[in-house]
Amino acid sequence: MPFEVLGEDILLSILCFCDVCTVLAVSATNKPLRRVTLSKQLWLSLVQDSSFRTALELPPPDREEIENYSTEELIGFVKSAVGGPGPFDCPSATITYTNYKIPLPPLENNPDAQLLPGARYILLQNTNWQELYIYDVWSARRIWQRTVQIGTICKVDLVPGGAIARVLLAQPFPYPNKKLHIEEVDLITGLSHQVFELGVATERLVISRYAKYVISGDFFLCTMLHSLVYDAKYTLVNWRTSTFVDRGNGPNYAVKLIPGYIVLTDLEYYPSQQQVLTVTALEQFSEGWQPLSDAGLAAAQLRARDPPIPNIVRERLAYNNQPLGWHSVDVDLAVTPSALCRGAYNISVKAGELPGPPTLIEKIGNLVPARRRRLRPPVHEVLLSYKFIPTPSHGRACELRLVSAQRVSSTTQTSSPRALVQWSGDSIIVSYRQPEWPPTQGHAK
Repeated sequence: MPFEVLGEDILLSILCFCDVCTVLAVSATNKPLRRVTLSKQLWLSLVQDSSFRTALELPPPDREEIENYSTEELIGFVKSAVGGPGPFDCPSATITYTNYKIPLPPLENNPDAQLLPGARYILLQNTNWQELYIYDVWSARRIWQRTVQIGTICKVDLVPGGAIARVLLAQPFPYPNKKLHIEEVDLITGLSHQVFELGVATERLVISRYAKYVISGDFFLCTMLHSLVYDAKYTLVNWRTSTFVDRGNGPNYAVKLIPGYIVLTDLEYYPSQQQVLTVTALEQFSEGWQPLSDAGLAAAQLRARDPPIPNIVRERLAYNNQPLGWHSVDVDLAVTPSALCRGAYNISVKAGELPGPPTLIEKIGNLVPARRRRLRPPVHEVLLSYKFIPTPSHGRACELRLVSAQRVSSTTQTSSPRALVQWSGDSIIVSYRQPEWPPTQGHAK
């Protein structure tokens, strides 16, 4: 039976479960369904969708206000919201601000304030401060508090579609009881309980305060140092099953975890000596998992061999056919969910171009010590933006597509936050920035 013969109410209900990309594709390719895709009820559903608003770090919707907008105005809001953050940097752009203030008890030093994904919750932490807090920005309510040792490393993962946070806490060297554990926090009730603990019972393992930790879902990725010297390994741990797989050496990787995948930049030493962006499915490691021993992760790591690393997507980084190298600037990596395509991700990589072959004049000039610095080729930084679409359920290969490439300054960030944090006395103010919509009506709070 053709899809179009279903009643409009049924079609509308089905489309309300879709993302913006799907609705636009249906509207452009199916004339009989175009009228349904222009329904105000559909666009109200899209504008209020939690995945859409979380990806764009939008404040809670004013339902009474948006009910008064037409379909055209709702579509305009989606366009302006997705079009940022570029308009924020334009002098002629009209930006509205929705501000939330969180009063805090008097503190000797302002702690580091980190907005968690979606900008609904904020984590307060200070390396010289023995308390950790999670606040609900919209209600200014303190949800969770934990007393920790000075220097404890804290990483937080929010469970998609729920009100659960998983907090990874790593106690670094030189504490004798160094360990790593994960707490699960109910963001509604504030109740928490420990779901994983990794005790470290060997002097050969050092959990450094400079180590990298990333947590996503049932997995966390960490850098473990087997000595105080430059000797690091990335280890992927499934904390729910207490198993691990050794990712191999690589202290200079830029790495992120997203549901089901590891995204990282790697250096291809031969033959190109250029940076490579790799997206690897966790299921590719299915044969390499090992149980964590009672003695902790270090002993298991020392016994493990580095397995071959299966790649699912591999992209050499280049700009205008010029490879992006490793020795000029550090590589920055940012991965954010797509607001338009549910399940897809935006990946941004900032790296430096490798200098081209020296010209004859440069070769001659470099023979003179006083001129070497002046004749060194300039190194440019480049920002590459990709769209990553994971493997669909029907088995097609996943897609990593270059969206844009541009030269940028050294201060350019890989991702521009829409929500900003600033201190005001003993309070924190979180400002959500939005291009003004509709043009004749502002809604700043």
